[in-house]
Amino acid sequence: SAEEIERNIVELLRRLAIAGNGERRDLLPQLAQAYGLYGRFDDALRILKEVHDRDPDDPAIQRRLGLALMRTGEWHRGMELYDAGRWRLAQLDAVFRPFPQPTWCGQPIAGKRLLLWAEQGIGDQIMQVRALSAILAQGAEITLEADPRIFPLVRRTHPEIACVPQTTQPAPELMAGAFDFQGSLLSAWRWMPECLETKQHVPYLEPDRLLSARFADAWRRFGWPLNVGLSWQS
Repeated sequence: SAEEIERNIVELLRRLAIAGNGERRDLLPQLAQAYGLYGRFDDALRILKEVHDRDPDDPAIQRRLGLALMRTGEWHRGMELYDAGRWRLAQLDAVFRPFPQPTWCGQPIAGKRLLLWAEQGIGDQIMQVRALSAILAQGAEITLEADPRIFPLVRRTHPEIACVPQTTQPAPELMAGAFDFQGSLLSAWRWMPECLETKQHVPYLEPDRLLSARFADAWRRFGWPLNVGLSWQS
């Protein structure tokens, strides 16, 4: 509850007032998290910047500060910090895909074979494929490893992309594939400025228009002019 979060903030501030340098290092990230839960994002960002200045190589702080910066609209710096920190955290080991090919870090990709793997839930993956158009425009040949439920969306928009279902263990043909680079589809946003320009709302997926019309007609017959799409992870 809000009251409990406020009590935690007061207690953390009290402990910080009497803490030594070592304890402050542990308490400040906790205070930033409490401020974030309370909706005081500017206070959370200020504290995370202070902690990062003291220990700029701490991966947990890099990730948290990156998220806080993206919340305020500083997408480029936020994404850079978020991505630099998260892959060094054990809690992300389950998300990371252990492909042996070189990681794409923004190198030129014209004429290159690129293996991209989507991550997290299906809603996140639908968001991440926003990068595909920009990557194709740079001349790359893309193989996408993702949840197969998004393949119809991807194939309607980009039939030239090879889609491979994402399984617990990566497919052997991908592990042994002659790709020039591999990488997370979300991490690819760092190298695609178009993805981080939030003021430009450009459609990036082609819906199934016949299916959309069928559902729209069904809602109209019920008298419900609903125009909402839902995506969730079970």
